[in-house]
Amino acid sequence: MKLKSVFSLGTAFLVFALMLLTAFTWHTEQSKNALFLIKKDGKYGYIYKNGVLKVRPKYDNAWKFTNGFAKVKIAGKYGFLNGDGKEIISVQYPDAYDFSEGLALVKSGGKYGYINAYGRMVIKPQFEEAWRFFSGLAAVKKGNSWGFINKAGQLVIPPKFQYVSTFSEGLAMFGEPTQMGYKYGYIDTKGNIVIKPQFAEASTFHNGYAVVGKYFINKKGVRSLGSYEGVSDFSEGLAAVKKGGKWGYINTQGKMVIPARFDYCGGFSGGLAVVKINRKYGYINKAGTEIIKPQFAQGDSFRDGLARVMTADDYKVCYIDTKGNYRWKPAN
Repeated sequence: MKLKSVFSLGTAFLVFALMLLTAFTWHTEQSKNALFLIKKDGKYGYIYKNGVLKVRPKYDNAWKFTNGFAKVKIAGKYGFLNGDGKEIISVQYPDAYDFSEGLALVKSGGKYGYINAYGRMVIKPQFEEAWRFFSGLAAVKKGNSWGFINKAGQLVIPPKFQYVSTFSEGLAMFGEPTQMGYKYGYIDTKGNIVIKPQFAEASTFHNGYAVVGKYFINKKGVRSLGSYEGVSDFSEGLAAVKKGGKWGYINTQGKMVIPARFDYCGGFSGGLAVVKINRKYGYINKAGTEIIKPQFAQGDSFRDGLARVMTADDYKVCYIDTKGNYRWKPAN
């Protein structure tokens, strides 16, 4: 019995280890084969991480890959590419939004509906306006009011709000008009008001906090984490805050972990954040250490190991890796 128990535990551990290895290998392969948006001669295409061209520039407009798909545009119509760069959903819709949780919002016949990854319309066009799916729910507008549907297209929160955001961490922002403009509060996934409308500005929750104006609130609506001249959403456990005219970062306990010394701070992605010093953009890690010195006219967040930047001397849009090496730069 004891030998059998040890064998079972050993087998379970081996299976678990193999699952982890498979997941890691899959993620590494996905990252290696990720495609990145480029623009050349006024048209958009995609390259591999190593700079090799995958999709020749032919689109009037295009967007970065989100959840395995990229939205593209030709002659005012939208379609989608898959992760291999194949146009699996032909350019046909007058309006479209990125895939989220397996579905994409598209416009057809003057109304909005949802298609799946095969291009099949799974929720028929019937809404005046709508948002993407988050946490299994999507905000939709019927008449003059907003509510929420599930992935079966069923209304789970009736249209009764004047404005709503997407759900994040179990809460969605909603707005009510007043004589002084909109006031914003928060509802839960059943449509119950959990934070009454009281804020002139508000955003969705990240890492347990939401930005309302120039400060944070927790999920009870209580002001938290101190006072600042400006704040931004949390990302990877840190949030940029402005103090004394400069930006730095606090953690979720409100401690200033990276001193306020930057002219601008972006959100963290892959452990790095774009920052601005003396009109130039560079990158730091979560310890505040300069990883890529400020040298660019513009800089975006890292994704799958690359970040899009604009050179300061000739204003060319390029891609760099996490060490600051150029991985793609237009020839002219």
